[in-house]
Amino acid sequence: MGTANDQGRSFGIVAGVRALRQNVEIIAAGVEVWLDVGRIEARDADGVAFRHDLWFDSCGIGLSAQILAQRNREREWVEKVPLLRRIYRDKLVYTSTTLRSLLRGAISRKDFECEITVDDATIPCESVTDILVQATPIYAGDWVFAPDGRPDDGKFEVIVLRGTADWAAAAIGGHKRNPVTGDDLEVMGLPRRVVPSGALIDIRLHPNGGKRRSVPAQIDGEEFPAADHYRIENLFHHLRIIVPEGAHWV
Repeated sequence: MGTANDQGRSFGIVAGVRALRQNVEIIAAGVEVWLDVGRIEARDADGVAFRHDLWFDSCGIGLSAQILAQRNREREWVEKVPLLRRIYRDKLVYTSTTLRSLLRGAISRKDFECEITVDDATIPCESVTDILVQATPIYAGDWVFAPDGRPDDGKFEVIVLRGTADWAAAAIGGHKRNPVTGDDLEVMGLPRRVVPSGALIDIRLHPNGGKRRSVPAQIDGEEFPAADHYRIENLFHHLRIIVPEGAHWV
């Protein structure tokens, strides 16, 4: 069910052996809902599409994708060490990679510039470290960056993160068990987050300081080719899934 079970948790489904009986009961009850699906297209600098795919949980460009790629490399290495692979695995690998990547980012910034168009609204963005496009609410097991977003409303939420301080604000304000409000963040000197949403999202990356570099990308926790231009379309009610009655994220 994924490293952090984001998809399951987004609908109140817990993973693990102890939840087996409950999950079988959920299947037996057969409560179905519709889920929006994302179609992503990677394009080169000339606007020519060279890769497309479908996703249904989230996609990311920047730091989150970099963390994922690093986690995959570490997981491949750990698999070769019999004793270590029994301990250093799953969410522990992901958490360790995340903390080290954030620390490196605080020391040597790796940001980029881009232009994001959400439906008809264009947002120029400077010093961006990460872009997250969310279909379902839970991210990395514990964060809800857009609590008002719904997985079946024909829209995706776009979270733009700029630098270490912005990541800290997102981590504090977006934790699903944290009662911190937008007003509290402002008192702490952290920005109140505005999350745009739309059915058609266009992301164009620009050279930073005249230098073009590859920015990692991911969809549903899998590495996706780096590109200069991404086009994301919401496929309304494209997938039917079984969920608990009165489903809500956990």
